[in-house]
Amino acid sequence: TRANNFNDVLLSSNRRSSTSIASKEDNEAEEGDDTDNTDAKNNNAGTEMGKKREPTAFDRFTYNIFKLFSYCLQFVGAFFFLGFILNLLGFGYTVDMEHGLKVDRIQNIRNEVQFEMEIEREERAEL
Repeated sequence: TRANNFNDVLLSSNRRSSTSIASKEDNEAEEGDDTDNTDAKNNNAGTEMGKKREPTAFDRFTYNIFKLFSYCLQFVGAFFFLGFILNLLGFGYTVDMEHGLKVDRIQNIRNEVQFEMEIEREERAEL
């Protein structure tokens, strides 16, 4: 019986079925109509939909802003990722306006920051 059920499924799948895409022109056609009017309409719609429109100035402007923002985020992400890798290797970095980017051992950076904080604390105590 299982084989008979399987054959019934195969025979039912061989039945002819038609599908149509709903559009304003399809409202006139009947559901049971076996003619290929829908295919001709769909081919015409496909050529109209296949046309590419020229991007406007606003589209180009927003796309360029998006690309710039994307590149900036990638640069910042790479910068912090390299900082993390340096940290795992025992190094650190400082950025200031006088010296720019300075890479040194973490212990040396800690000593330098502690020394600068001590100088600032002594200057405040003198006032």
